[in-house]
Parts: sequence; structure tokens; C-alpha cells
Amino acid sequence: MALPARDQIVRLIADLDRPGRLTLVEGAGGLLVELAEPGVTLRDVAVDVAAAALVVVTADLGTLNHTKLTLEALAAQQVSCAGLVIGSWPDPPGLVAASNRSALARIATVRAALPAGAASLDAGDFAAMSAAAFDRNWVAGLVG
Repeated sequence: MALPARDQIVRLIADLDRPGRLTLVEGAGGLLVELAEPGVTLRDVAVDVAAAALVVVTADLGTLNHTKLTLEALAAQQVSCAGLVIGSWPDPPGLVAASNRSALARIATVRAALPAGAASLDAGDFAAMSAAAFDRNWVAGLVG
């Protein structure tokens, strides 16, 4: 199966995006993973649609290096970072996770920390959990 062309992805995003609506584009695998042909990455698409990036990070060992490299890659193409989301916050957090959360907050704004296991929630429970995890005023500002 061939990857889509860059202009196809940009057009699909443009077709979905509407005033008063928040459009998120999932970048599973990372910012620089090939998303379209030839060699087009999520960062390239973010540049094309003039979008900020909300970076999902882990609380595990290695996250500080990975997060800093991701933010440097964004800055290299003048893509702004809307903040960080810790994608699987442990309960209870260990020393490494707690230390990394504090350090991540010094790198960029941590917008939310989603609980470990959140991906297994059904759509309704996930929506409720997400609504509680994010600052409503910040989200409203994104929607405009």
C-alpha cells in the first residue's frame, strides 16, 4: 500500500478543519516518521497547514532527551509547540516519573497528564477523562 501524496493529506486536513472546531492530526510514531510520499513527515504537514504541535510524551526514562529533540525539530521549521501531554501517567508515580514531570514543565507547558490505561477506555469515558484533564479555557482558546 502506497503512502498518500503530501497535497492529499493537506487537502484532507483542510476539508476537516472548520471555524469553532478543534482539529487534531495524530502523529503516531513521532514527528519525523514518513507520513506521505516522498519522505514527507508530520512536521512537513504542520508547516503546510500552519499548525502548532501538541506533543505527546512519556514520563519514563529517556523522555527529557526525546522531548528536547522533538522540540528542536519543530523549531528548526518554525513550528510552534502548543504544549506537552504526558500520555500515560502512572498511579502512583515513581521517582523517575515525578522527576521527569517537573523537568518537562521546565521545557514546555504540560497541558495534561492522561492516566495510564486511558487508551483502553471506551469513547464516552475517554471523552469525559479528557475533558477533565485539559484546562477548558486553554482548549476554548484553541477553538477560537
